[in-house]
Amino acid sequence: SYQIIGDVLLLKLLKVRSAKQKIVIASSIMQMFPRIKTVCEIKGVEGEYRIPKIRKLAGNGFVTIHKEHGILYKLDAGKIMFSKGNLFERKRIIDQIKNDEIIVDMFAGIGYFSLGIAKKAGNLYAIEKNRFAFNYLKENIRLNKMNNIIPINADCRKVDIEEKADRIIMGYFPNTEKFLPAALKIIE
Repeated sequence: SYQIIGDVLLLKLLKVRSAKQKIVIASSIMQMFPRIKTVCEIKGVEGEYRIPKIRKLAGNGFVTIHKEHGILYKLDAGKIMFSKGNLFERKRIIDQIKNDEIIVDMFAGIGYFSLGIAKKAGNLYAIEKNRFAFNYLKENIRLNKMNNIIPINADCRKVDIEEKADRIIMGYFPNTEKFLPAALKIIE
């Protein structure tokens, strides 16, 4: 299986064992699809920050700009997981937002949900603990010319939001329930 994020293609090569075979496959993909600049093998994600375990097979670098629903997401695919499987969920949530709602995204990452939601929301507080992802969040806010997103680099359990939130986004797995007390504090 594979997914394309910007101009980076991530492959899952379950039955291919030889490094040489993997490199031949990657080179062939790049010849067939000139818009692909890097091909990597992905073997999963690790840890609290969901860092992808990848190995570059061919190409230049991991930094790319991915476009989805008119939103630009700049990221380093070698250090930040981007789940294209959430494509329809990102769209579904945007459709539910009412104009001028106050939103808190407790696990904002690079702005996966925040950037699209902010098009309809009032203020949006985007909280991200991972400094690396947070830097991309700030860059993506500028890239998409958003002025109603307040980025906060902190553990969401330790943040005080002055406004009462109308809606909270908690796109984090597993153990999301550990963060419910903090969410309830924000929404009260």
